[in-house]
Amino acid sequence: MPFVSKGLTTLSAAVVCSAAATSALLCRRHSKAKVPQDTKYYLTTYEHPEGPPPAGDPAKGPPSSTEGHDWAPKGLFQGAPSNAFKGGPKAFFEGAPGIFGGGLPPGVHKRGPPYLPPSREEMITKMKQEQFDVLVIGGGSAGVGVLFDASTRGLKCCLIEANDFAAGTSSKSTKLIHGGIRYLQKAFEDFDWGQLSLVCEALEERAHLLRAAPHIAQPLAILMPLYSLWKIPYCWFGVKAYGLLAQLVCCGQTEVPPTSYLSARTSSFAFPLLPAAGLKGSLLYFDGQMNDSRLCLSLALSPTVPGFVDGMQPAAAANHLAARQLIKDENGQI
Repeated sequence: MPFVSKGLTTLSAAVVCSAAATSALLCRRHSKAKVPQDTKYYLTTYEHPEGPPPAGDPAKGPPSSTEGHDWAPKGLFQGAPSNAFKGGPKAFFEGAPGIFGGGLPPGVHKRGPPYLPPSREEMITKMKQEQFDVLVIGGGSAGVGVLFDASTRGLKCCLIEANDFAAGTSSKSTKLIHGGIRYLQKAFEDFDWGQLSLVCEALEERAHLLRAAPHIAQPLAILMPLYSLWKIPYCWFGVKAYGLLAQLVCCGQTEVPPTSYLSARTSSFAFPLLPAAGLKGSLLYFDGQMNDSRLCLSLALSPTVPGFVDGMQPAAAANHLAARQLIKDENGQI
């Protein structure tokens, strides 16, 4: 059996539709239904990343708009049963971003001068008037990656896209930043070094993306329900090896909480939509989740900002600008 059991299919609605689970928890609170006795309830509160709010600033709930506010919401699970989320997972639900925590890490909230890229008209004018070292055709993930990499290496680049940035496949991914737990399973079963090295690379890139772009990439909690007793040690070994490998590859800076075991009672309480019949417990582990289209747009526009990287030449990028023909001079240059 794989480390990721078939129960994940059953759980998909509960994990992805976290709003439904949260609503069910709130309904249980107000209806005074029977819940684990060691559970304490707390509604979402707001906590300033640098200390208590100044006098006169309300902190009673979500602000009506982001204008004038930089409060970081704390998660709903800060009063979870004492045996539910020990260590990292409990801390994750209390304050870090994710499907329950919400908000951005401290530091992202701090204001500074706006980094506004040039307008589309300004960049088209720049393309007409200036010469470039690199022309990139296509504004998907591959194209903007080339633009970003080449620009930060000192080349003067421009990019054109016939439609919108990330209009195709780049906005239709799973939006997961996963280290490849299934590849790790294959590496163990087949003694495949290539699969293991692939997992190591993916885990390293996952940590880098979570660290570099916390506003569009966050840890994602994944619950693995277990309906057979023998699966508990088997799957525990798999996900624990996955976490330990991430610790080794990333020198301890994995950017995600560690794996945790949840009892059947706690699993049912935390995820009310999870089928409870025959449930023996569950494993809670973490991967990453990103906003793929926003990441693509950020990579396209960041190199166009003057001074984005010291010494680099600002790039130009324009959408809804199709390449019809490549006109070359007598030297074969475009």
